[in-house]
Amino acid sequence: MFRIFRIYLIFRNFNERSQPFLNRLALPNKKKVPLYYERIPKPIDLPHIQSNIEQGTYKQPKVFEDDLLIMFSNAVKYYGISSPEGVASEKLKEHYYICKQRQVEKLIAYVGEQNELLRGFVPKTEPVPVVVTKKRGKFKQEQVEDIIRCICGLFKDEGLMIQCSKCLVWQHIECTKADPAVENYLCEKCEPRKVDYEITLNEFTEEGYQYYISLLRGNLQIRQTDTVYVLRDIPMSPDPNDPKVQPRKHTYETIGKVDYAECDIFRVESLWKDKEGRRFVYGHHYLRPHETYHEPTRRFYPNEVMRVPLYEVIPIELVIDRCWVLDPTTFCKGRPVDSSEPHVYICELRVDKSARLFSKISRHTHPVCMKSYAFHKFEEKLKISKTFAPHDLGSLAHLLAAKDNRKKGSKKDDSNSVASSASNTTPKKMTPVMQLLPPPPKKRVH
Repeated sequence: MFRIFRIYLIFRNFNERSQPFLNRLALPNKKKVPLYYERIPKPIDLPHIQSNIEQGTYKQPKVFEDDLLIMFSNAVKYYGISSPEGVASEKLKEHYYICKQRQVEKLIAYVGEQNELLRGFVPKTEPVPVVVTKKRGKFKQEQVEDIIRCICGLFKDEGLMIQCSKCLVWQHIECTKADPAVENYLCEKCEPRKVDYEITLNEFTEEGYQYYISLLRGNLQIRQTDTVYVLRDIPMSPDPNDPKVQPRKHTYETIGKVDYAECDIFRVESLWKDKEGRRFVYGHHYLRPHETYHEPTRRFYPNEVMRVPLYEVIPIELVIDRCWVLDPTTFCKGRPVDSSEPHVYICELRVDKSARLFSKISRHTHPVCMKSYAFHKFEEKLKISKTFAPHDLGSLAHLLAAKDNRKKGSKKDDSNSVASSASNTTPKKMTPVMQLLPPPPKKRVH
C-alpha cells in the first residue's frame, strides 16, 4: 500500500510544520485522564496509524481513512469543536481531504479504478467536482443552505428576516432594526459598525419593565433559553475598617478563580432591566445527582443533571459563564458549534421541588438547532450508559479530594477565606437562596 503511505507522509509533513496540531491529537495519559478512555470507544492517534501502515495492517485505503477520521472525531467528541483540540482536528481533516484529492488519480492509475481495494475510498462513478472551501473548519460537499447568523446569537427561523447581500446570512429584523425596504443590506461583519447586543422585546412586566432577547453581563451576551452557571450565595470578607457593616456578596467580577462544580446550573427564560438600569434574569434550576434524594444504588450519566421546578430572579452579575444542557438524543448526535465539552451536560429526568420524585421528560422545551452551521454532528453516535453513582466509594473519594483542594486553595487566597469557613460550618445549600418567585406576568403592547 505504497500510495496510502504516500498520502500519510504528505499529511504527516504538514503536522511536522505545525507541531502544535500534532500535540493536540496525542492520546492523554490513562491514569491522569481515565474519563477519556471511558467515553471514547476507540482511542487512536497518529503514532498508532503509522505503526499500522508499517506493519501492513491496512489492507484497503478505506480502513486507513476510517481510522484517521475516528482520530479527528475523538478530539471533537471529548474536547468540543471550539476547543484547541477540536480546532486542530478540523484543520487537519481539511488538509487530509486536500492530500487525498491530489493523490487519488495516481492511486487509480496504479491499481485501476475497478480494483476491489478502492471500494468505499474512491467512487466508481464520475465524481462530482468538489470546490475546496472552508466553512467552520469543515470540508465537505453539501447543498447550499440558508445560514442564520444574527446579532442575538439565536438560530430561530421566526419573524421577518433580512439577508446580507454580500455574505448571504440571514438576520432578524427585530434584532438588527434594519429597514426591510433597503435594496442592499450589509450585516455588521461585512459593513463594520457599532452593534447594540442588548435587544429589546415588545413585551413588558407588570411593573412596566421591558423584556429583552439578550443582555450583556460584562463581555458575555446572555440570551433567552441559554443555560448558564450561577454563583452561589458567597459573602465577601468583612471590611476591617468597619466590621459591623454586613459584607457584600461575591459577583463574577470579585470571585476570582471559579470552581464550576460549585456553581448552580440555570436555564434563562427571560431578561429585563429595572428603572435604575439593573439587569435581572429569570429562570429555573438544574440539580446534580448528589443534590437529589435517591436510592444509594441509583446510577446516573457521568455529567447528568435533573430539571427542578425551582424558579428564581437573580441579578445578572451572579452569572459566571455559559454551559449547555442537551437531551440524550441530541447529546449522542453531536455538539453546538460554540460549546465546550467540559461544560456540556445531559438531562433526561425532572424532579419535584423536594428533589425526591423522578420522572422522565417526554418533550424538551428548548431543542437545539441541528442545522450544519449551528451544530457539529459526530461521525458516529455516542453510546452512553449510566455508570455514575454519587454514593460509590470512588465517587465519594473524588468529591472529598476536590473539597480538600478547594480548602487548600482558599488558605492561599485571603479573599475567599470567609467563604471557605462558611462552607465548613454550615450545610451546603442545594441551590442559592431561593426566592421561588412566580414568573413575572407579561402584557403585550400591540
